[in-house]
Amino acid sequence: MKISKIACVALLGASFAVSSAFATPQSDYDGAVSAKEAAIKANKTSQKEKADAFNNVMTQVKVLQGIKELKDWDGTATNTDPEKAKTFKKISDAVAAIKDELTKIKPASDSLEIKAADDTSKLTIDSTGVVNVNIDGNGGKQEATGEVILDFANPATNAIDIAKIFSDKNANVWNEFVKAFADEHAKLVKERDEKLADNIKNTLDPDIQAKAVVLATAETNTPTYEGTVKNYDALNNALKNDVAAKEKAKADKEKELAAAVKTLQTGADKDKVALKGTDATSIAKQADAVAAAKNELTTAAAGSDDDAKKAALKKAIEAGVPVENAGKKLSAADVDKLSTTDLGTVATAAKTAAGDAETAMTTVKTKAGAVETANNDIETAKDSLADFQDKASSKSGVAKLAKDELKSYKENLDPKKTGSEAKKIADAQTAKAAAEKTLADNVKGFKDVANSDKVALKGTSADSIKKQAEDVTAAKAAALAAAAGTDDVKKAAIKQAIEAGVVVENAGKKLTVADLANLDTAGVTAALTSATTNTADAETAMGTIAGNATAVKAQDTIIETSTKAIADQKAKVKEISNTRAKAIATSENLDKGESDVLTALSDIFDSNARVESIIAEESADDVAEGVSELHSTLDTATKSLNKGNFTDIVIFNTNLATNTRLAKLSNPYNGNLALAYAVKNMAGEKFADNGSDALSSVVKEYTNRYNYDNNLWGNVFGGKAKVKDAANADVYGFTLGYDKAFDNTIVGGFFTLAKAQSDGNNVKNDADNYSFGVYTRSYFGQNELDSKFAYGFAKNTLKTKTSLIGDNEGKYDSKYFDIALDYGYVFNIGNAKFVKPIFGLEYTNLKNDSFTAGGPVDLNFAKTSVKTLNAKLGAEFRAYTEKGDYFYVTPGIERELSKSADDSVLNFAGSRNVTFDADKRKYTYATLKTGAEFKITDSLSTNINFGVKARSKNQFYNGTLGLSYKF
Repeated sequence: MKISKIACVALLGASFAVSSAFATPQSDYDGAVSAKEAAIKANKTSQKEKADAFNNVMTQVKVLQGIKELKDWDGTATNTDPEKAKTFKKISDAVAAIKDELTKIKPASDSLEIKAADDTSKLTIDSTGVVNVNIDGNGGKQEATGEVILDFANPATNAIDIAKIFSDKNANVWNEFVKAFADEHAKLVKERDEKLADNIKNTLDPDIQAKAVVLATAETNTPTYEGTVKNYDALNNALKNDVAAKEKAKADKEKELAAAVKTLQTGADKDKVALKGTDATSIAKQADAVAAAKNELTTAAAGSDDDAKKAALKKAIEAGVPVENAGKKLSAADVDKLSTTDLGTVATAAKTAAGDAETAMTTVKTKAGAVETANNDIETAKDSLADFQDKASSKSGVAKLAKDELKSYKENLDPKKTGSEAKKIADAQTAKAAAEKTLADNVKGFKDVANSDKVALKGTSADSIKKQAEDVTAAKAAALAAAAGTDDVKKAAIKQAIEAGVVVENAGKKLTVADLANLDTAGVTAALTSATTNTADAETAMGTIAGNATAVKAQDTIIETSTKAIADQKAKVKEISNTRAKAIATSENLDKGESDVLTALSDIFDSNARVESIIAEESADDVAEGVSELHSTLDTATKSLNKGNFTDIVIFNTNLATNTRLAKLSNPYNGNLALAYAVKNMAGEKFADNGSDALSSVVKEYTNRYNYDNNLWGNVFGGKAKVKDAANADVYGFTLGYDKAFDNTIVGGFFTLAKAQSDGNNVKNDADNYSFGVYTRSYFGQNELDSKFAYGFAKNTLKTKTSLIGDNEGKYDSKYFDIALDYGYVFNIGNAKFVKPIFGLEYTNLKNDSFTAGGPVDLNFAKTSVKTLNAKLGAEFRAYTEKGDYFYVTPGIERELSKSADDSVLNFAGSRNVTFDADKRKYTYATLKTGAEFKITDSLSTNINFGVKARSKNQFYNGTLGLSYKF
């Protein structure tokens, strides 16, 4: 039968009332915890005491070993010979120290025996601290001592034995004793620790566990600060442990049941009952059915009603009782065919069989009952755990505590509310100011006070005057006490008076501390008399200002006490708020990230109206739902910041644009086109000299003129990023550039302006991006070496929207630089078509500044940075026409070789930090860049380009449309 939790609590309450009129679940639990703490502390203290004692004994043994004059020692600490006296004092001190320390390391019972390597020499310490030493002569190598008791308490009685034991010849055996003693000490340390561990495991922790379960169960009625708040984790874990223990107990009971079932099915009683099932429920049900069948058969067999006998027999058969007639086991159908005579015989036999079946099932029935009881215990324990978590997280539980405590806290901060700590502080500050003024006035007029010339004030502050008044009082007592003392005692009292500021005189001269050394006995007596009189006069003279100083300090005490009370209550409010957050996280199964967000929010419960409403007013379900949404939103926001999608698109566009320019300027027909333009423009011209040399010179000059080395270009572009776990991003803008072709090099520069926006999962990010950079290509035969450097910055606006804390908006700056170096070798495959395998490296560094997104609950984001080194491998296919048009396509792959990303850290208006892990994994992307340019006029061309960079669930797309003008 399952006992209700209310009944359990009532029974527990009754047991407490009987066991102790004053004991409560809380005090019992606190006592159990304190007992464990005390045991740990006691063991730690004992271990340290014994370790210190052991080390001290070892130190003193080494001291004795190192004194050559030990053989001359007579057991005393003095000698007429000054040198011997010094040595004997050293020996006596060592022996006395050993005596004192032995009482700390002696065994609690029996004896501690230590043997040397010769296996004969030994040292024994018994439980009373008596030391017995027997050092073997070892063939003359050691000085034999025989069986000697070392009385370190009365060394004069066995000084000779002590000297003999510590003889130089016994140095090795003592070294062996020391090593063996150290080993034994370590062994005893381990034993004491193991004893403590056993005590904790078998007694102290089980006691805490039992009392924690009782306290937690009691707390489900009315949670308290002392119980649920201060011990939430401990009580919650205790209830979980209780469930686990009961589940283990059930498993053990089920094993016992299985063993009993096996015995029944294979043992001597296997034919007495046919089990319908082997689980506890089936067995309990069958046992009841067998008992009922037996009772019914008993009644039916004694009667003459055939139908009753048949019904009872069928019930017995159904219950698994073997019912037989003439050695044949009957079925229910067989029963209906029995004659009246047979019915009587069979019913009587069946009654006996049912009794045998009931007896045979006794053990399995008991075991099944134990399983059922264990199962009920589990359900009760689970109910207690659920009730504890629900009550702690509900609006009527810890939330009410938080609400009430916050109300009290805010009242204590009201300087106008009677009895509040803030009013106490305000009143004390007013009173202190008045007391300080009174003190200042009285200090100013102190010179007019009677006997004020007997003391010199050492300061004017309340602290200084209060201390000096106390010092004067102490000096007065010392002077009175010194009257019957020696000159040194009197001088000490006089010095104390002088240092307290009291005027002390001798023969009309005011004394200083330095003067005391020159006083004779008469002078000391006279000075003490002056000190005695003047300390009393000084005490009287300082009475008023000392009282004023005390009054000032009394107000300081009030201020300090009330300030501490406010700080303590603030901490208590936070602790209660944190506990409700923790309880909600537990009862609603929030993951760690969500739990961290909720706990951080609860930190500002006392200072933010929105959070106050969340913690104190909202249901656990609503809070959990809101926190899950908030965590998801913040996760999206931080991932967007860390991934740098806007920057990736801008950099990708820049690469696309500059690659287009470099492909254009690498047209092998550029020289022919220049010559063609030159010839065309020379048509109709007349020259003075028609010689071949002159004509060649003119053609060359015109060809150079039409090489069009200078180029202005620009394009508009658009890009999109589809990124897993972050909002999709859209970017559009324009790029302007200029480049110039030299003999073996192309050099250019560019400027880009882009608008970017991402919107998804309650996060919106807008940015204005600005970047500029330079690019080059150098030719070495068929080799091409490209380089690019770009620097950019952005003005960003982040907006978030959540049901829990409302809307937030913040502005932040970001900046980046990008360096790329690519190498390729050009293969001419004919018909103005070229293939260039490419290998390159690219390094990008992106930094986001810290910022605050303001709202009902401010979000403070820490600065972050992402650094990536990519390797690129691809092949560029270029095709040109004689008119200057071209087409290119560059498939490739990019692999992140190195990646460093800061985790995103944020807090809520000064709460603890919440960390969102950055994606530090290194990825591989497939890339494709393609484009074409078409001539509009001899100087003007248009181009179109497209690029894609992608991996699973992450894609970047870019498209550009541009114009270029050459001159």
